[in-house]
Amino acid sequence: MAKKAKAQKKTDGPAVPASIMAAYRAVAEKKIGVGSYSGSDHKDHQIGVLLPSLALEYLLGSNVLYLGALFGLAGPSQSFKSALAMEFGKIIASMGGVNFLSETEGGKISAPMMADIYGDLIDRLDIRLAQSVEQAQQYLSFTAGYLKNQFPARNQLAGLFLDSLNGPAANERTEKIEKDGYASRDFPVEALLWSKWFQSFAPKLTGWPITLIFVNHKKLDINNPKSFRHPGGDAQDFYSTVYMHIARVRTNEGTDTIVNHVKVATVKHSFMPPGRRINLPFVLDKVTKHMGFDWGHATAALLVDEKLVPSVKDIIKVVSSSKSMTALTRTFSCKRLGLSNVSGAELGAAVHADVELMRELREALYIHINDVWNGTMPVDEHPLMQYNSCETETGSNDDPLDMS
Repeated sequence: MAKKAKAQKKTDGPAVPASIMAAYRAVAEKKIGVGSYSGSDHKDHQIGVLLPSLALEYLLGSNVLYLGALFGLAGPSQSFKSALAMEFGKIIASMGGVNFLSETEGGKISAPMMADIYGDLIDRLDIRLAQSVEQAQQYLSFTAGYLKNQFPARNQLAGLFLDSLNGPAANERTEKIEKDGYASRDFPVEALLWSKWFQSFAPKLTGWPITLIFVNHKKLDINNPKSFRHPGGDAQDFYSTVYMHIARVRTNEGTDTIVNHVKVATVKHSFMPPGRRINLPFVLDKVTKHMGFDWGHATAALLVDEKLVPSVKDIIKVVSSSKSMTALTRTFSCKRLGLSNVSGAELGAAVHADVELMRELREALYIHINDVWNGTMPVDEHPLMQYNSCETETGSNDDPLDMS
């Protein structure tokens, strides 16, 4: 009888969970409610702002710039990383967004460049100079908190920018970087401050139409000449949705223009393998003094490079007048589009305007089609949101960077 009773008890007991994650989710839903994060449930659902170029879509592997995410951009001095960060800001501003920049390097950002990139949207940009890590963090945290409090309906698009993570360059830091090639290991306090801030700040953006883009220096690791270090702590690499490296490859000067050829590559991506790269011209017109990125040319350069994207040759055949990526007089021809000897900007514009062609190219280049920002962020469709905004058991939140 005893054995029978024991067997009966085992039969009537709770079922063994199919996996440890199933057990965890069952406990999480009971503790903090339905909506605990599940990688398989969340991976295909992203919301963002439409990108202006097929080249940029290819680089990010998406038709949108993700919202509620962090983007890192690192490169050596004068690699146009600040200009590219501001280009992302222009994308946000063009969709009705507002931008806030914490500038930590003593006003090194060129005012004419900012005016050229933003144009009539320049009034959507606020810049604050920060003299320390604490000031930069306070400004960004306050701004995010203000936006969340003022727009609880999540209907205001915004970009937060940090230039740069390395902060004000003291003589000691500069000398150390020049000698060893990096500074993060020799300034552990600042690295720790940024790591702790990223750890606390990054999850609070989930489900909000706010994107943080930070600029950082990329330095050779003196202990491993084939690798790089990112001054400012390791958390930036971990919490970034996408981390990119940018480098100026060459500068060509003509009679009327100066073209800086830069290469941008993804070194970390949360939703797809990294390693995608594009060639992007930054053009200065000597006559008009106008400067900016030529996204159309970037698309033309991408499509003509069969080694980089061999999958598109059966969709569209683009022929270049020169094999040199840096030729100032380089022109492009494309039978499908009926174009002959046109500029890269003209070819890129024609590609972007052809809806069916863009659909075919996105499929061939494995560009994921995500949801486009339509004026508000649906709260119930973001699994991380409930967790990020929940309070502790005591009913208080001791986080000094709380923005709920």
